[in-house]
This record gives sequence, structure tokens and C-alpha cells, in this order.
Amino acid sequence: MEDHGNFDGLGFWSAYRCELQSGLDSLTDFVEMKEFETYDWGDENGVEIYTDKVFIKPRNIQLGFLMMADNEADFWVRRMALQGMLIAPGLRRVYIDQLKRSFYLRYQKPSNNKAITLFSQDSKVCGTFILEFIEPNPSLFQPYTFLVDKNGDYITTKQGDKILITT
Repeated sequence: MEDHGNFDGLGFWSAYRCELQSGLDSLTDFVEMKEFETYDWGDENGVEIYTDKVFIKPRNIQLGFLMMADNEADFWVRRMALQGMLIAPGLRRVYIDQLKRSFYLRYQKPSNNKAITLFSQDSKVCGTFILEFIEPNPSLFQPYTFLVDKNGDYITTKQGDKILITT
């Protein structure tokens, strides 16, 4: 398996043994607009409507994942790592390879945890779950640039903020 997306630069598959199963439609839906700002002049007739600023409502995103591991211990380690990353403060940058876009999402809650299955013959474990996120400022599909090495792997730092590029 290979990564088809990532959370904050950590691949769905390589870091968490997860494969995105559903939810692309909620990432590509049109955004919903907020009402225009208005001001009611008490000493004059009418309401002034300000149409020069546009505000977009946050949108709810549901992403469905399949998680697989070689054994039960590895499954729980990766599941706890995923949960720890999700509940960390701030927004998560979720990059979806198929869309070639990043989305800045905040984890809300699990929507549907299905049974965890243990395959006794080869001790593999898998589970499916749907995670709910909120996108506070829906992205308007601006492309992002990422640094990759010659193998196509993302170049990241522990701090994630400063990379020195030399030629």
C-alpha cells in the first residue's frame, strides 16, 4: 500500500496504516454563504446592506477510513497515535492526493466506529471508522507547494516551519 494523503505531512498509510475510503464528496461540495452584514439606521428609513464583503460558513466534513495492522498490538499503537494527532490543539492540514489539495480541518468526533476484526489465521487486525471534522475557513482550492525528495517523499522538519534550500 502507499500513501494517498496525509495529516500534517504524516502519510495516512505509512504513519497510521489507514486508507481513505470515503468523504471526498464532502471536501468538494460548494461552500455555503453567510448572510450579508446589515445596519438598521434608527433615525432613517431602511436597512443598509453591505455587499462588499463575503463570508463563508464553516462546513462539516466526514472522512471514512479503513485501518489495517499486522497484529493487535500494532493496531492499538497506530490507533492511539492517530487519536493523539487528531486531538492535538489547532487545525490539521489534510492533504488528499487525488484532489491535489490541502484542507485545514479540526477534528470534531467519531461518527461511526464499526467492528474491529481480528483475522486469526494471520493475526491481522482491521477496523473502519468515520471521523467528523469542521473546516472553519473552507478553502477555495488554492494549490499548495510541497518540497519532496527524489523518491517523492515529503521533506519535513521536526519544527515544520523552517527549511533551508541550497542549490
